[in-house]
Amino acid sequence: MVSPVWYNIRRVGPSSYEITGEHDVDKSWMEQVRSTDAEGNLVGRILPRFAVEYWDRDAYEELITNISAQEALTRIIIEQVEYFYHPPSGAR
Repeated sequence: MVSPVWYNIRRVGPSSYEITGEHDVDKSWMEQVRSTDAEGNLVGRILPRFAVEYWDRDAYEELITNISAQEALTRIIIEQVEYFYHPPSGAR
């Protein structure tokens, strides 16, 4: 399994986050990693990593102590991963 860092998480307000970096995702590399061997077995798996960008103490403190912030951040990460790695038909 490989875990490239393509995404950055920015706090844009209280319990509000945005994800950047999607433009850095290398789709052709992903296809090579996910290819199958002669027996049809998956060769590799990809688990994207997310880095925080421009976070200060308040941002970390809010995430640790505020359930709404935790849920908001979890939701946008799941949406990004589901959409990019399992896009609806016709998308991307």
